[in-house]
Parts: sequence; structure tokens; C-alpha cells
Amino acid sequence: MRTGRYALIALIGVIAALLLPTGAGAEGDALAPQSGSSGQDVWNASSGALLQLLAVVIVIESALAALFNWRVFRMAFNARALKTPVMFATGLLLVLATPYDPMRAILAAGGVPLAPAGTWTASFQETLTRLLSAMIIAGGSQGIFQLLRKLGIRAPETASDEAAARALKSDQAWISIRATGTAGPEPIQIGIEELTETYTGESDGLGYFYDHAGKPPLAGTIDSRSVWQRAKAAFTADTRRFPSYGGRTVAAGKPYRITATWIDGDKPRSVGIFRGKFASRALIDLSVDVSSDPG
Repeated sequence: MRTGRYALIALIGVIAALLLPTGAGAEGDALAPQSGSSGQDVWNASSGALLQLLAVVIVIESALAALFNWRVFRMAFNARALKTPVMFATGLLLVLATPYDPMRAILAAGGVPLAPAGTWTASFQETLTRLLSAMIIAGGSQGIFQLLRKLGIRAPETASDEAAARALKSDQAWISIRATGTAGPEPIQIGIEELTETYTGESDGLGYFYDHAGKPPLAGTIDSRSVWQRAKAAFTADTRRFPSYGGRTVAAGKPYRITATWIDGDKPRSVGIFRGKFASRALIDLSVDVSSDPG
């Protein structure tokens, strides 16, 4: 992932280096910096453009919050996963429908010469800067806050700081359970029980799909689904998954028993999903076929 990001940045840099002329901006170009501008003027113009962009992004986020917080939307989709593409689409519509192009304004304020108007290079530059502007808007206010912080401008705490505070601790693990197969119209009840430290796998009358009693703590699972299936799961809320998106935090290093209970016809039925321990900071996705018995 990191290598791909660096490769994309390098590609954009090469394209920009090839297309941006080395001479001064075109005469009459409203975005070209004045030749007599001082370093302080350039800094003021650049920081002003960033602060203006921050205000625009905050307004967009506030407007879209009604959609992301809508209960029906959250029931059908993973709001966290869809936020970036929705923000990107909104930012792209904004820069295409209006003359506002913050990336071009920042480049011009920084003294980057732009191609003369009416040329093929100028058209490509405009397309590229508008695309990058939409990507910056898609990054949200937290991305701009981080940029302002790196430039030495004081910024409030961002959502990334809050996410870091919520990161798994060394004594925690993260789990989710997905049900497959047919279990009837009644809801499937998921039970999670923390067992005593002395538990060694005594029989409880249930068969388990994942029986790790007496084995090393479970550290992870390998997803065998296709890329399309994983992408669909990332953007939608799965009604046959607990939780519907995200995960449930449990204590690492302690024995757990996880069960599923539902009504099969007119009889209650229970199966064991997992028993054992989870490793420190483990991210576990469990899947259980409720139409079959653990083997």
C-alpha cells in the first residue's frame, strides 16, 4: 500500500515537471504571481488559500453530515467507507461547476508558472489541478489540518488524533462474526462470554466451528473471498454480520466462548462459533454456516 502511494506521488510529480513551463506565467493570467512579490507575500497568499479551502471543506462536511448520520443510510451502507468517495464526488462537482480550483490557486500563490491560456498544456494542467483539488477535498478537514500543522500553523485536534486514542491497546483484540446459510426468519442471537482463567476446554455439550481451547491465542484470519466480495462488504452494512460493520472489542489473552442461537422451525438451536483466546491486537473475522453442524 505504501509503495503504491509513493509510486502515484512520483508519477504525478513527473507529469507536473513535464507540463509546467519553466518561464514566467502568461501575461494577463489572473492566477500568475506578480514578479515583485516577496516571500512573505507568497506565504500569505498560500496560507490564505489553504484557510479558504479549509472553510470550504468544513462547510461540505457539515452539509454531508445529514446524509452520513441518516439512520437509513447507516443501516444500508458503511458510512466510514463511503465518506471518501462521496466527498470526492462532491468536490469534483464543485470544481467542475464553478471557477474554484484551490490546487491551481495554491500553485500560483507559490510562484509556480502556469502555461499560457488556450494551449493543450494549459487544458491538461486545468484538468490535473481540478482532479487534485477534488482529491484534497475528499481528504476532509483532518487532511488539511495535518497539512497546516506540518506548515507550522496551529491547528486543533483532528479526527486522526481521536482515532489513535481509540486504537487497540496491547490487552485488546477486535472480532466480528458473519453468519452464512439459512437459519429461518428469526434473528440469530450472538453470545459472547468471557470464561475463567482456569478454563482448559471442558465439554459444554456444544460443537465449535473454531475450537482453539488449549491452543495458542488466535492472531488473525485469512479472507478467502474475492476482491469484489470484499469491496462490497467494505461499503455496505452487512445485516448478517455482528457488528454490521466495524468490530467488537474483547480482552486479549483471556478465554472466550462465542455462540449462536436461533429458532429452527419451532425448536431453539445453538451452535458454538469459537472458544479459546485471542492474541494481543488481533483482528479476527469469524464466519459460521448456521445451516450446518460444526464438524
